[in-house]
Amino acid sequence: SGSGGGGGAKKGKKSGSGAIKYVAFTLLTVAVAAAAWLAHGYLTAPPSVVTPFPAAKLTALPQFGGAQASRLFWGSYRPQVYFGLRARTPESLLFGMVWVYLDKQNNLHIRHTCEQNDKLQRYGWLKHDGETFGVQEILDSPVTFNTSFVKRETQHHGGDWAARIQAKAKGAVMLLVYLANEGSEAMQLTPGTPPRIHGHHASASQYDMTFAYDAAVLSGVSHWSSSVRADRTADALRSYFMQKRTLRFSGETSAAHPNIHFLQFELKPSVPFELNVFFKAGAQAEPWSSALFDSLLQSRVQHFDAKFESTFKLQDKGFSGKQVLFGQAALSNMLGGMGYFYGASSVLDVSTPSALEKKENERKPQPYFTAPLFTAVPSRSFFPRGFIWDEGFHELLIHRWNSALSRNALAHWLDLMNAYGWIPREQILGPEARARVPDQFVVQPSVNANPPTWFLVFEDMLELAEQQQSGDEKDFLVAAYERLEAWFLWFDTQRGTVATSYHWRGRAHDARQLNPLTLTSGLDDYPRALSPDDSERHVDLRCWMAVASGVLARIARLANRPSTRWETMSASLHDNSLLDKLHWCDSIHAYCDFGYHTTVLPMARGILKHRFVDDVYGYVSIFPLLLRVIHPESPRLQQLLQDFDNTTLLWTPFGLRSVAKSSQYYKKYNTESDAPYWRGPIWININYLAVRALHTYSLHPSSPEHIKTRAAELRDRLRKNLVDNMFKEYQRTGYIWEQYDDTTGRGQGSHPFTGWSALVLDLMAYA
Repeated sequence: SGSGGGGGAKKGKKSGSGAIKYVAFTLLTVAVAAAAWLAHGYLTAPPSVVTPFPAAKLTALPQFGGAQASRLFWGSYRPQVYFGLRARTPESLLFGMVWVYLDKQNNLHIRHTCEQNDKLQRYGWLKHDGETFGVQEILDSPVTFNTSFVKRETQHHGGDWAARIQAKAKGAVMLLVYLANEGSEAMQLTPGTPPRIHGHHASASQYDMTFAYDAAVLSGVSHWSSSVRADRTADALRSYFMQKRTLRFSGETSAAHPNIHFLQFELKPSVPFELNVFFKAGAQAEPWSSALFDSLLQSRVQHFDAKFESTFKLQDKGFSGKQVLFGQAALSNMLGGMGYFYGASSVLDVSTPSALEKKENERKPQPYFTAPLFTAVPSRSFFPRGFIWDEGFHELLIHRWNSALSRNALAHWLDLMNAYGWIPREQILGPEARARVPDQFVVQPSVNANPPTWFLVFEDMLELAEQQQSGDEKDFLVAAYERLEAWFLWFDTQRGTVATSYHWRGRAHDARQLNPLTLTSGLDDYPRALSPDDSERHVDLRCWMAVASGVLARIARLANRPSTRWETMSASLHDNSLLDKLHWCDSIHAYCDFGYHTTVLPMARGILKHRFVDDVYGYVSIFPLLLRVIHPESPRLQQLLQDFDNTTLLWTPFGLRSVAKSSQYYKKYNTESDAPYWRGPIWININYLAVRALHTYSLHPSSPEHIKTRAAELRDRLRKNLVDNMFKEYQRTGYIWEQYDDTTGRGQGSHPFTGWSALVLDLMAYA
C-alpha cells in the first residue's frame, strides 16, 4: 500500500515542507517569466499560466515559409485514421476512408480510426518520404487494401494531390470515402458516373474532387451527405446503418448544410477494385489522370529508395532485401505518423501566485492558448497525439532523414511555451485528438515536466550548425535560444533540496499503488522512493539537466550570447565526484535514487527512512552511462560495463530489460489492474541510448583501451540482439511494438508503435 507505515502524521509534516518548497518553486518560475516579460516591456503583473511566451513565433521564421510551407501543406496528417489526408491549416478539408462489413455473427464492424481492438492482421506505411507521397498496406480479415497518395506542386499554394485505393474483398464489404470540411464553406456533391465533389475553401480556393473507377466490378455505388463532426464519423455511420437496417446508402442528404459527403462502393467478393481520387486545387491546375499518378508515384518511390540507401546504407552493410524493407517501414511509419493538430490543451494552474492564493479544491482547469502543432506521434492506434519526451526520440530519426522537417516540428513545439517557460507534456489539441484520451489524462498540471529529450536533437543540429558560417540549422538554433533558455530555467525549478540534485514533481501517495507513479519522468511505474517528499533525488532528471546545460552553453556561444552560467552549471552536473556522492550506491554497484523509502513491501510493514532506493536495479541505475555523463576513465563506468551483460540484471538475448530479474519489483503489478510497464519489458528508446553511449565510449579518445574494447563488444552484441528480435517479430506479427517481453522477445503493448521503436533503423545503421 502506498500510504501505510504511519503515513498520517508524516503527511502533515511533509505538506508543510511541500508548501515552502512550492513557494520557492513559484518565486523562481515567476522570476523567469518576469525577466522575459520585462525584456519585452510587457510586464504589469505576473502573467497567467496560459499566457504565451513573449517572443516571435519560431514557426514564423523565413525558412518555414515560402517553398517549405507550400511543400508541406497537404499530407497524411491524420495519423489517427487508417487512411486520411488534410492540410496544415486550422479549418481544413478532410479526406478519409472507411470500410464496413458484417461478420459471421452479424456484428457490424466500422473501420475508420486506428484501433487495437480492430485486431487487423497488419497495417502501416511501407514507403513514405514525409513530404510528397506514401504507400500503405492494410490487411483486415475480410479485405486487403493498398492505399497510396502523391502530391504535386502547382501555381496554387500547397499544390494538390491524388490518392489510390486498391481493394480485394473475401466477402461483402462496403468501401466508403469522404470529403469533410472543418470550416463553414458550402460543399456540393454532384451525383453521376463518376460523381464529383466541389466548392471553394480557404485552403484550396476553388477545388474539384473527381473519381475514376470501373463500375462494372462493383455491386453498387451510392452516396450520403450529412453534417458530422470528424471525430464522430464512425458513430454517425453506425447510427445511420442501424436506423436504416441496411449497409447501403440510399443517396439522400440529411442536413440542410452538409459538411461531409460520403461515397459508397459495394465490393464484389474476390474481384479486385481500384479507386482513384483526384483533388484539383485552383482553377488553373492541370487535370489529374491515372497515368500521371503512376508516373509521379514511380518517380517518388525511386527517389525514396535511393535517398534511403544513401542515408542509412543498409544494403552496403549487408542487410537482406527483407531487412531493408523492414527499415524502410520503420522510417515510413514514423514519417507517415506525423500529424497536424489545432486547438488548446486543458491545464491546471498550480504554480502561479494567483493559483497559490486559492485552496486546492478551488483551482479549476482552464484552456491553454489556442495553437497549431505539427508533430510525430508514438502510436497511431493508442497514442495518436504529441508527447514531449517521445518527440525528442522521434526527431533523432526524422532529423537524420530530413533536417528541415525536424526543425519545423520542433518550432511548433517550442511555440507552445507559456510565459514561465513551461510546455504541457502531452498535447491533446482538437476534437479528433480529444476523442482518444481518457478523461483522467486530459488536464495538464502546470508543474509537471517531461524529460527534455529535445536537447539530444539540438546536439545533433549543433554538429552541423557549428560547421556552418550561416544556414537554416544555425539560424534556427539562434532564433530558438531565448525559448530554450526559458525552458531550461523552468526545468531548473525541479531542483532538489541538496545542491545539484533534482526530482520529478507530480508524484503523490496512492494507497492502491505498490509504488507511487512518476509519470513526469516518462518511466511511469519504474520503482522510486516509496513515500514521495521533497528530499527525493532522481538520477535520470539530474542526467537530463547535465545534457541540457551543456547543449544550451554551446547554443549560447553559437548565438553570441553569454554562456558562462550554463558552462558552470554543466561542469557542476558533469562533476562525477558530485554525482557519485549524491547517487552512487556501493551495495548494488550502481547509481540509485534517494528518498523516503523502505525495502520492505508492502510499505506498511517497513520502517521508512531517508536512504538510497537500492532495492531496484534498472534503467535508472545506468542513466549516467546512457546519457554519457560518466567520464570515460571513471571506475564507475568500468563497474557498469562489467555488469552490463549480467543476465540476472538487465541483459537478455533481445535487449536490456527495464528492471533486473533480481529486483523485488520485477514484473510486479502496481495495482490489481495496472500491469508492469517499466518493470521488466524491453524498451527501444532506452536501448537506443545504450547503443549510442557504448558507441561513444568505444571511440572516445579518453577511454582506456580496455574500456574501448568492452564498450565496442557490448555495443555490437546489444545492437544485434535488438535488430534481430525486432525484425523477427515484424515478420511474425506485421508490427513494430511498444515494448518486447524480456523472456520471449515477443512484441507487446500498443502496436503499431513506430514512435521511438522506429529507432531500430538507426540501430541498423550503426553496423
